[in-house]
Amino acid sequence: MNFKPSSLSAALLWPFVGLVAAVALVISGLSYLTGLRGVATYSSQILSDVSYRVAKETSQHLQVPRLALNSVAPEASVIVPGATSTIVELAPQSFEQIEQRLWLATGLFANVSGYVYFGAVDGRFIGVNRSSSGTEVREKLSPDALRIAFRSSGPGLRGDELRRDQFDTASRPWYKSALAANNFTWSPIYVAATSKALTLTLAKPVRDAQERLLGVAATDMPLSSLSEFVAQLKPSDTGIVYIVDGAGDLVASSVSEPLVKAVEGKPIRLRADQSENELIRASFADLLTRERHKKDVAEPQRISLDTSRGIVDVERTTLTQPGLSWSLIVAIPRSDHMDDLRDAALKNALIGLVAIIVAILLGLWMMHRVSRDVSRLSEATRLLASGRAPAPLEMPRTDELGYIAQTMNQLGLGLVQDPLTGALNRATFERRFDAIYGASGEPATSGALVFVDLNDFKRVNDAYGHTVGDALLSVCAQRLMSYLRRNDALCRFGGDEFLILMTEVKSKADVDALVSRCRAGLAQAFGIGGHQLHLSAAFGYAMIPEDGKRLTSLIDVADRAMYQDKTASGRREDVT
Repeated sequence: MNFKPSSLSAALLWPFVGLVAAVALVISGLSYLTGLRGVATYSSQILSDVSYRVAKETSQHLQVPRLALNSVAPEASVIVPGATSTIVELAPQSFEQIEQRLWLATGLFANVSGYVYFGAVDGRFIGVNRSSSGTEVREKLSPDALRIAFRSSGPGLRGDELRRDQFDTASRPWYKSALAANNFTWSPIYVAATSKALTLTLAKPVRDAQERLLGVAATDMPLSSLSEFVAQLKPSDTGIVYIVDGAGDLVASSVSEPLVKAVEGKPIRLRADQSENELIRASFADLLTRERHKKDVAEPQRISLDTSRGIVDVERTTLTQPGLSWSLIVAIPRSDHMDDLRDAALKNALIGLVAIIVAILLGLWMMHRVSRDVSRLSEATRLLASGRAPAPLEMPRTDELGYIAQTMNQLGLGLVQDPLTGALNRATFERRFDAIYGASGEPATSGALVFVDLNDFKRVNDAYGHTVGDALLSVCAQRLMSYLRRNDALCRFGGDEFLILMTEVKSKADVDALVSRCRAGLAQAFGIGGHQLHLSAAFGYAMIPEDGKRLTSLIDVADRAMYQDKTASGRREDVT
């Protein structure tokens, strides 16, 4: 069987990558489909949020003229920024004081209420009108006088006279409506005499501390300023906001479109269902139809239209102000939200792509790690199958591969070492000798082969048993290995016999020194199983290459020398 580790790695990698890719694609697809199904709910929520925000900000904008009038004749004692005194008195005491307050009001609220004025019950009138071209003061100082407009740079300062006109305060609609309502009230929309622009006026009665009527304070708000404000309330990329009155005429719109058309030389206000803008025209026509048929007229009223721009969601909210009954309408095409949906789908796709890339990288890392370790295990298996011991496998793993590596190491040690003593076995010892001295020609280094025989070891087994004998044999091997040099090797040759291979030997003195250390070490007592054991050993050695180059011939020479040492010593020590 020709085993390739890469095939196992691929078998682990590609199913994993495929699974992650499939999950990522499924999640992306489901997310996109869910987004499509939920776009109506999503659009409805956005419409509700936007409509609420627009209605709130528009109502706040319509409160600015009220603040301007309160600065002229406060409802209670209030602190007004920039006033000459900290507390503004409730009722003005003179025309000069009224003029100061008018200047203050137009200064604070010029962006909405540029023209603020006061008409007294006795027919007098004073007003301050700030505009981009300058400030003018209009005043009428007696009931029978004309109203005069002056250029002015501050309270009490009169410049060039601009014009004079007849002006009856008590006949003005704003004056009459404020007295009739006895409170703040908005006038109907009208065309201003001076600016010729569509305008509406907020007015309030002014009374003194005894509740006596002093007159009426009022301020004008051009519809153009309201349209400019509404145009800033952008609900979406192509969505619109518009306001209609009870008659269906446009009051303000975020679309750049004239609110007045000239018909036969007369200014006629534009109806919402006649607008040139498709969203305004279609949405108001549908709302009007539903209202006529008493269908879906709950507050707020929501509809969906199918237009050339696709589905458009519309919400109508009532703006209630004193004297006004307007409808604020917000229309948002759903296509404006599709970008968000596409962005979400793209984000999910990118997340899926990143997940796939991460999975591939993790898989490649896993493949490399597994392939590397499996290759090492495969090579170790091949060596074990051929009867050779592989190098120890260092795999700090706790998984199956780590367990296999530990088993391989144990099997390898069994092929290399004597299982009892830990010394090299004969086969490994022979391979090591052949690796150093087996090549043809002169050996690269001189050496020696030392033969060690433990004297009367059989008496230990007979007297104490093989368990004690095996333990003693193992300790003897450990002592011998402790005296070897770095490149020397110890082999259990058989029974109680050991071989020592010495390399890089300069002279016999090196061998004699090693033999002396080993003899002295083995002569020391052994504490085994509660017994103090004493034994000795006989040593003999052969020099390489002087006594031979083949292992067998060197063993013979060393064996004979060992027996000579055994005979010469004549020692047979008792084991105690």
